[in-house]
Amino acid sequence: MITAVLVLAASAAAGHWKWIGSAVAVSLAAGLIFGFFWRFLGVGFGDVRLAILGGLGLAHPTRVGFLVGFGAFVLITLLQAVITLARGGNRRSLFPYGPAIAMAFLLAAAVQ
Repeated sequence: MITAVLVLAASAAAGHWKWIGSAVAVSLAAGLIFGFFWRFLGVGFGDVRLAILGGLGLAHPTRVGFLVGFGAFVLITLLQAVITLARGGNRRSLFPYGPAIAMAFLLAAAVQ
């Protein structure tokens, strides 16, 4: 709720009301993607909620920001998978997506 209020305040202060629609669209897209992952691939439900919140906070995404965030998500996820396998895990071992999601949204919001 606080994130939604902050997005509304930022949109009002900047005079860019389309940021609200953009934030909702990014939030829904992230929620649908991770909701699919949760339902069919076993990703934790906390990760889905984090993706929705991160998407809501991303009011004005740029192409470069999206690419940097996506790249960071892929890199962190692959690094976690390699570390899990190196520690004796297998294909079915679980690892958290939360750090990758959080870093991806922070970078996507910071890169203009």
